[in-house]
Amino acid sequence: MNEREYNTCVKDYSDNVFRYLVKNLQDKDLSKDILQESFLNLWKKRQSVDYKTAKTYLFQTAHNTMINTLKYNNLKQTLDKPTFYATSTTYDLNQMLTKLMAFLPDKQKQSLLLRDYEGYSYKEIAKIMNITEEDVKINIFRARTKMKDMINKIEEK
Repeated sequence: MNEREYNTCVKDYSDNVFRYLVKNLQDKDLSKDILQESFLNLWKKRQSVDYKTAKTYLFQTAHNTMINTLKYNNLKQTLDKPTFYATSTTYDLNQMLTKLMAFLPDKQKQSLLLRDYEGYSYKEIAKIMNITEEDVKINIFRARTKMKDMINKIEEK
């Protein structure tokens, strides 16, 4: 990958990667740091990364950096116990779904975000998350089922 292709990657993919990170971390500053680190890694590896696979490389790098950051900063506990007091009438659907996603286990949430928000195929998600395609499908199914159950509970109130 040359410098022009790298700059094109920054222009084309930074918003998507940033959005993925913010949805997972719920922290814009930390997401910006991880995004910057991901692009720095791409720059360092630009000679060995093909331009055609740069988007997948960026998401995989960002995903792995995010997981490591969660482990080392002990933010996982914060994500596992979010506060959610609103009803479906208080928030519009997108805000409610974003809040409910915080209740999903990390792998389910990440699989769902990559599939439904970023439009990746099961195969691409498996490569990014370093799991099998079958695990991706299971994670997405379970995430959607849990989201549906949570919405139903809110509507019952």
